[in-house]
Amino acid sequence: MLTLKAPAKVNLTLEVVRRRPDGYHDIRSVVLLLSHLADTVRVEVATGRTNVRIRTNSPDIPTDETNICHRAASRYLAHAGETARVAIDIAKNIPVAAGLGGGSSDAAAVLLALNHHFEQRVTPRVLADIGAGIGKDVPVFLCRTRGSFIRGMGERVREIVALPRLHVLIVNPRIAIPTKDAYAALRHELWFMDAAARVDRSRRMLRAIAANDAQAVAAALYNDFAIVADRAHPVLKDIRQSLLAFGADGALMSGSGSTLFGLFASPRMLRVARAALQTRFPAFFIERG
Repeated sequence: MLTLKAPAKVNLTLEVVRRRPDGYHDIRSVVLLLSHLADTVRVEVATGRTNVRIRTNSPDIPTDETNICHRAASRYLAHAGETARVAIDIAKNIPVAAGLGGGSSDAAAVLLALNHHFEQRVTPRVLADIGAGIGKDVPVFLCRTRGSFIRGMGERVREIVALPRLHVLIVNPRIAIPTKDAYAALRHELWFMDAAARVDRSRRMLRAIAANDAQAVAAALYNDFAIVADRAHPVLKDIRQSLLAFGADGALMSGSGSTLFGLFASPRMLRVARAALQTRFPAFFIERG
């Protein structure tokens, strides 16, 4: 049995820059992995005919072949030309359908565990291709670096070696926003999606990171999905304003939502904000990232 932590992520930027002929979308995004919020994925492999079994503590995710971890295990075995009985135990801490990449991170953990078991049978590049075929966030979790810049459909990942110290507080209002629905809504709202003249906000973020300037990072936060989510769920604007009111240098929604996060200058300021928001929003998921 191999046990891996599957960290959550937040998108410091997320730009949807083109709808592809196949109906999918190209993106640009700067991604930050969160060390304090992670699922635990245990993978046990035994000899025998291929069979994948999922167990989880969460009632919100399926345990059949529609589970992304089930698909990851099945595709890995098929690609490696192996048969095995695979038991996957997922202890969920990351909210589901929240823009934090929990399912993709779990799937990446399964791919890494199986590749470890089969003595790195699959190269990192091919493993990333397998991951990209499962979900666009999977390749970034395979890298295991704290920061990454991703492009294309998520399969083109460039590691960011150094990041300024960022203190992250996440707030999830327990509103599930399926990614497919978010993209469908975005097509009707984002008139400038493929405009050649639009500013590359991710490049601006990369410059702020390279300068080791946490304030500039906070100022460069950007997400194309915010306009759609705010319109559908006004409470998101309330949360974002609350984060700023209690000291966040910047606040943004992650992914296609509904989680928001704030960047704070110090752990002390983060703790003050966390206490205040937990009083105002006691039913929400509020955690240090």
